[in-house]
Amino acid sequence: KNELPQIINIINKFNQYKFQMAELPRGTELDKIVDIFERINRTGLALDITDILVAKLFKSKIELRKYIDSAKESYKFLEEENGIEAEFILRLMVLLRGLEIRKKSILDIDPTNFGRDWTRACDLLDLAFKRITSISSGYGAISFRRFTPFKTMIIPLAALIGYLQDCKCENDASYQKIDEWYWMSVFSNRYNEAVNTNTFSDYEKMKKWIDDGAAPDFIQNFSVNSIDFLVTSKTSSIYRGTLGLVIKKGAKDFKTGNSPDLVADKLQDDHIFPKSIYRDDTILNRTLISTNSEKSNIPPPQYFGALETVVGAERLAGILATHLMSSECLDALKAGNIADFKSQRENAIKQQIKLLTPNGRHAQMEILEG
Repeated sequence: KNELPQIINIINKFNQYKFQMAELPRGTELDKIVDIFERINRTGLALDITDILVAKLFKSKIELRKYIDSAKESYKFLEEENGIEAEFILRLMVLLRGLEIRKKSILDIDPTNFGRDWTRACDLLDLAFKRITSISSGYGAISFRRFTPFKTMIIPLAALIGYLQDCKCENDASYQKIDEWYWMSVFSNRYNEAVNTNTFSDYEKMKKWIDDGAAPDFIQNFSVNSIDFLVTSKTSSIYRGTLGLVIKKGAKDFKTGNSPDLVADKLQDDHIFPKSIYRDDTILNRTLISTNSEKSNIPPPQYFGALETVVGAERLAGILATHLMSSECLDALKAGNIADFKSQRENAIKQQIKLLTPNGRHAQMEILEG
């Protein structure tokens, strides 16, 4: 009885509540509806293209949510820690069907053979994911979220792997071309903008190159001298690409020379010249180690000088080489000269990139001139 007035008040408030409505004319294009919905829904539950497509495909008896849930159970690339959305599968499907990746292309996706194309896209993304995260035959991004320069590059990479399968040209020469495309794109920061346009363009140009056509212009014009190694942001493609090269090289323990436990959460992104002394955060002064408990803030002349006494100059030089540091880098470390060290290490990293990009016109010229 005592609660009745309160209940009536709640009911009256509910009945008098005004709902916002956006009335659109019949025939409004679906991608425009999605844009409008996203704008008015920004303070509510976030919905993406996939959510809209779940409803649209349902009338074709395609239960997209079940496809997504099944894929998450079957494929490692969709594990939450990797940060890859299910929409990537739809983007790849559109690309494999010969269309540029646009919101409209995804929303208007033809339901014909949807299940077949979905499975193929998932399989190819799985292969691309394994290549990106592989140390021996891939790109060294052992933690996709932490070390991959551009996660969106998994889409054109997956499409190119699919093309090699289709044209029956899965050979070393073809994969070398794909690898060169990957490293040049990373170190020229190509996927920082116009991602969908670059994805479609690269896919078309790379197919022609794989078929023994001319190398794409961005490969022919690539120059290692254009790379900015003074980056400090850990999300930079150059920063992450360099760490990928270090992982592929082996990054042996400074003290023991043993190969580290290459598990992402055990690797530390460490300053070579201690930050507390030298105040330098650039990638040229960074590498990956298992622990810095002994190295800590010890100045390089003291730390590396002592190591050279114990293991010898040749052995220490071999260890440092797995961190993309030359013998000249060791001299600079022992002298405590960070400016010279950074200059020598930049040269060492450039030489490694040149080995991975032999078709770059400027890279070839620089090797000959060197």
